Amino acid sequence: MIDRPRSTIVDCGYREAADRRERLVANASPAVRARILGTRPAYGANSEGTATGGAQGEVDRLQREIRELALEQKTMQGELEELRRQQARALSPRGIADVARRFVAELAHVGYRIQDDPVTLADLQSARRAQAWCRPRMVAMWLCTSIAREGSTPRVGRFFARDHTTVLHARQQIGRVLKQAPELRIAALATCAALGAEPPAGLHGQP
Repeated sequence: MIDRPRSTIVDCGYREAADRRERLVANASPAVRARILGTRPAYGANSEGTATGGAQGEVDRLQREIRELALEQKTMQGELEELRRQQARALSPRGIADVARRFVAELAHVGYRIQDDPVTLADLQSARRAQAWCRPRMVAMWLCTSIAREGSTPRVGRFFARDHTTVLHARQQIGRVLKQAPELRIAALATCAALGAEPPAGLHGQP
């Protein structure tokens, strides 16, 4: 028996997304199906639009299906963004420590200080809970989960001596934190540029 070499291609969930699209096409009405596939609608003799309901009923049904498809599309876009982020992390040569140290260095470059002292990695890993220390720590944890290799919330939490729920909270609050402290956003963008990483979506559209 000949052993065939295993494929090194990682699916990363794209097949699941394609299957979902196929299910949407199969369950859609002829008009919506044609809109997805870029073809002309083909109604059967017993189709719902021609057999019952009348023209207005068909319009209402199409509008409802379009709204459902728009919601599904938004969900799939979010899932695709997460898949891309996971793939980038899996292929990244940057570890959690690399991202954290670079972020600390960029904080120094932009002149970010707390009580007239520069922020160190030890500060971010310390037990200090004051808001002044929490903000840079939250951005550092968020960056690590976004662009670091194996940057799962439990791993990042352990690196910063925190529980993974603290990392999740940082991810949820990142928009507010970046808005309140623009210097942290500048340092985060500089970190991504220095490491050759695509800036996370949370850094886009900020003032």
